[in-house]
Amino acid sequence: MKKSLLTLLLLTSTTAFASSEVFPTTEPKNNMYLGLQLTHGLHSGDSFEEIEPSMLIARFGYSFATNLAVEARLGTGFSDYNVNGVNNELDNLAGIYGVATIPLSKNFDVYALLGFTSAEIANTNNNHTASLSGASVGAGVNYKMTDRISFNAELINYVDEADSAFGGLSAGVTYKF
Repeated sequence: MKKSLLTLLLLTSTTAFASSEVFPTTEPKNNMYLGLQLTHGLHSGDSFEEIEPSMLIARFGYSFATNLAVEARLGTGFSDYNVNGVNNELDNLAGIYGVATIPLSKNFDVYALLGFTSAEIANTNNNHTASLSGASVGAGVNYKMTDRISFNAELINYVDEADSAFGGLSAGVTYKF
């Protein structure tokens, strides 16, 4: 998961910097946004056999250029998910990210994000809680329904420590104001 996300991030970043039209200097309109994502938590050794939303992530962002933003996220789990016979549940998640967006058409764009996440994950089998924190990398797509409302899908590696990796596969909605 880490290599594919890193490759996608590098390709997206390279394409963004190669195009002079991607980073115009004009101030974006509706430069603040809020979003909600339903997320399926992914751990090391997890498979995509069964995808069930287990987390709710709130997104708060500010676009300081047309295709560049800074974003904060807060999340919590609402159900546990099983990884190799172990039930896990996200207690909380907080992070800050830089987001670069590349428009592919009027209503469709791709984005890459890079940042830092801190999360606490509870093992509901033995009531043990693990604290994870570290660099985060991800990529996603946005489909704009209107100038203010868009839907997104995303794959992110929130934390990748030596003995544990934690990420998410998400779908959500964003409102610009």
